[in-house]
Amino acid sequence: MHPWTCRNEDPDGDEWSFSASGVGPAHGAGVSGVHAAGARVGQHLRLTRSLGAGGMGSVWAAEHVALRMPVAVKFLRSRYASSYEAVARLRREAAAAARIRSPHVVQVFDLQATDAGVPYMVMELLEGESLEEYMGWRGRLSLDETCAVVRQVGAALAKAHDLGVVHRDIKPDNIFLLEGDREMFVKVLDFGIALDLAEGVSRLTSEGAVVGTPHFMAPEQMMGSEHVGPAADVWALGVVAYRCLTQRLPYEEESVAAMAVAVDRGPPEPPSKFAPELPSAIDAWMARALEPRARDRFRDGREMVEALEEALAITKGDRSRVPTVRDGDLTLRYRRAARRTARLEAATLKMTARRGSAHFLAASIVVAALLIAVWLGWSSPTEDAAAVEGARTASGSVEP
Repeated sequence: MHPWTCRNEDPDGDEWSFSASGVGPAHGAGVSGVHAAGARVGQHLRLTRSLGAGGMGSVWAAEHVALRMPVAVKFLRSRYASSYEAVARLRREAAAAARIRSPHVVQVFDLQATDAGVPYMVMELLEGESLEEYMGWRGRLSLDETCAVVRQVGAALAKAHDLGVVHRDIKPDNIFLLEGDREMFVKVLDFGIALDLAEGVSRLTSEGAVVGTPHFMAPEQMMGSEHVGPAADVWALGVVAYRCLTQRLPYEEESVAAMAVAVDRGPPEPPSKFAPELPSAIDAWMARALEPRARDRFRDGREMVEALEEALAITKGDRSRVPTVRDGDLTLRYRRAARRTARLEAATLKMTARRGSAHFLAASIVVAALLIAVWLGWSSPTEDAAAVEGARTASGSVEP
C-alpha cells in the first residue's frame, strides 16, 4: 500500500526535539538497522552519521551530493510507513514549515519515500542546541537574552498566525539556538501537531482531543483542540519566557487535570518575585500573556512582541517608542499601540500597588470612595452621560 494513502493503527505519540548536534528525537536508544552511514537515499542523499532515534523514527545527518550541502533527514520507522496518522503528521510538519517561510522556522527542502516505502523529510542541518539544553547548563537567562528569544519566536509565530497556523507545542525543546559569534539566532521546530485554522479540527486531532505538552498548554488547549487559536501559542511562549527569567514554571503540576485546577485557582507569582531586578512592566506583560481567558491575552505573536517592546520602552522612560513588525496602516497601528501602552502602564501601576502595604491600599480605597462620592454629588445626569460617551470615544471600543 502506498504510504501517502494508507489507513492503519495510531502511532505511539513519541515527542520529537532537537539534539545538540542537529535534529533528533526527545527519547531513544539505537538507530533502526535499515539505515547506515554511507548508504544512499534517493538519487542525491548520502547518510553520514546518526543524530538519534526514537519510537517513531530516526534522524540522520546526510550530504546532498549534487549540491554538496549538509542536510538532516528524518525517517519514519518502517512499521509506521503504513500508518495514516504518522505519515500525515510528517507531511503536516513539512507543509507547515514550507508555507511559513520564516528565517526563524527550520527549513524543509523535500518530502519523499524510500524505495521500500519509508517516508522521510529533508531539512536544514542545524548546529547548536535547544533552549532546554542551553538553560540546563546556563541557568537563568538575563532579560536581554529572554527578549531575544521572545522576539524571534514571536516573529515566527506572527508569520504562522498570519497564515492561520497554530503551532500548539511551543516549548524549550522546540526552540533551537544556532551556534554563532554574534547574538543568538533562534529557530522554531516541529510543526507536527500544528493546527490549520482554515481546515479546522482534522482527523489527526479529533474534536475534544487534547494535544501538546501540559506545562505549556493554554487553558483552552486543555479543553480540546476545537478551542485553540493563536492565543494558545501566546500562552506557551509566555510560559517559556517565565521559565527563562526564573528557572521555574508558572504552574508546576504534572497532569492536564492538575494544571487546569491550578490555573483556575489564580494567577502565578510575578517573575520579579524570583528575579527582583525585573521591572514591574515585565510583570504586567507576563500577566497578560498568561491570562486564563484567551480573549484577554495578546491576540497573536505579533501583538505579543509589540507589547514586549512597549514594556521595555516604559522601563527606559521612552513612551514614544512604538515598534513596527510589519508595514500597514500606520495611523491605526499607532492608535492601537497607544491604547495597549495605556493598558500596560495601568497594569504596571496595579502590580506596583499590590506590592505596597495593605494599609496604604486601604487608605487609597477610602480616599477614592470619598472623591467619587463628591464627584457624584456635583455631576448631573447629563454630565455623567457626556463623560461616559467621551471616555468611549477617547479609548475606542472595548470588548466586554
